[in-house]
Amino acid sequence: MMTEKLEYMKCRACGAELKEDWNYCPYCGASKYSTGLEEIFEMFEKSFKSMFGENISDFPFGRGFVVEISRKEDEEPRISIKELGKLGYLKREETSKKNHENKNMKVVEPEVKVLEKGKLVKIFLPDVESEENINIKKLQNSIEIKAFGKGKTYFTIIPNPNLTYKKFENGMLLLKFI
Repeated sequence: MMTEKLEYMKCRACGAELKEDWNYCPYCGASKYSTGLEEIFEMFEKSFKSMFGENISDFPFGRGFVVEISRKEDEEPRISIKELGKLGYLKREETSKKNHENKNMKVVEPEVKVLEKGKLVKIFLPDVESEENINIKKLQNSIEIKAFGKGKTYFTIIPNPNLTYKKFENGMLLLKFI
């Protein structure tokens, strides 16, 4: 009487012994066959462990990182992980809009002229130097306009949210609505 020799292999995820005719590990549920992505994630895990040790919870979340995967034909994929802060491009670019909001600035409602039955609005902002100093915020049923000039903050609300055109020139903001 001949006994059949069973072949075993190890689970890629947990290392448990698997019978040859099994497609999934009965212990952890992992597939016996590689999906390609599994290999990539295994390489990620190995890279993280080499960078941060066995305790991945020490990973500096929030600082950001770049994962670069490159592969040449007939070669193993190469994975490099770089922290953004160390590369220098994590720092936010300073916006060209200056934060002009100052508690000492006087808030003024600008002169507003409504033309063409409410479809064209001219707002006079004489102390405002450029369009960069104007914030237009669309609200649910209106548009909030805040502009910063020399020692003044101009503030007004226009009750029409369908803005189609804006232009600032010579201290005047021109808005067109549908």
